[in-house]
Amino acid sequence: MCFIKTSCLLLLLLVASLGQAKVIDKTLASVSGEPILLSDLQKFKSNLTKAGLVDEALSRVFDLEKVLSSRESTIEYLVNQKILEAEAKRLGLSVTMEQVNDEISRIAKSSNLSVDQLRSMIQQKGISFADYQDFIKSSLERRAVVQQEITSKIQISEDDITTYYITQKGSANPQVFEYSLAQILFLKSNGGKEAALQRAEKVYDKLSSESFEALADKFSEDPSYSQGGVLGEFKSGEMIKEMRNAVSNLLPGQHSVVFESRAGFHIVKVLKKSLVENPQIQREKRAIQNYLMEQMFQKRLQSWLQQKRKSLYIRVTKS
Repeated sequence: MCFIKTSCLLLLLLVASLGQAKVIDKTLASVSGEPILLSDLQKFKSNLTKAGLVDEALSRVFDLEKVLSSRESTIEYLVNQKILEAEAKRLGLSVTMEQVNDEISRIAKSSNLSVDQLRSMIQQKGISFADYQDFIKSSLERRAVVQQEITSKIQISEDDITTYYITQKGSANPQVFEYSLAQILFLKSNGGKEAALQRAEKVYDKLSSESFEALADKFSEDPSYSQGGVLGEFKSGEMIKEMRNAVSNLLPGQHSVVFESRAGFHIVKVLKKSLVENPQIQREKRAIQNYLMEQMFQKRLQSWLQQKRKSLYIRVTKS
């Protein structure tokens, strides 16, 4: 009887222990002894798909849809994260909780939320705030590595921008002339086209003996007239075609012949002429610079990760 009771007790203890047993986590890969577990993979997928937690350091280079398309691709992505984490430790780029909380405050502010509201949103997506803080800490450390080792070493020159512009948009002069101009204008609306032309030709003849400025003050019909007929500064691409053609071969101090535009007849004097950056390139410079920066960043980060793989012991478990 005692034997039966003992056997029953042992059986109950065995069932209880089996009921409390947990599935052992599986190691999928390791980077210099740091394991990547099955639970890490599951957590990464959950954070990404449910909470939208994206690591800025690698998402700029790797297509996250492709990363999630296969187990091998996901493991490869996690290996790259571990490489960045190992480098952060080696370089001493640890992040304090104060920095983590400052970053969380920045994220909340950029989303027009309070930190409490952000906390609530994170928790509603099934992520504990402590796990979110850990995610931010790791992200900041990986970002610090990328900034120090990659981003800070990329330089995009003016020549790079101009070369890209010309390659993509066709031939373009990196520099154009900027003119400071004055004009004497004779309006067609003042007595008709023929009368305006006659007035222009009479004043043009006077330029051989009188100053341009004095004649402009006396005869110009420009409704926006300023003393001496001064118009202002114009780059060659900013002038009407007729004016651009009239001044293109003039030197400072020289004036044009009489030429016609829709408004009337003009005589234009070049006060100053200098080479400046092409305004077409100038308008697109920031966008081109950002594009070239991103292209260079992607190439260099991928190359850097490949180089780091050679110096670290990486093992991926065959499934």
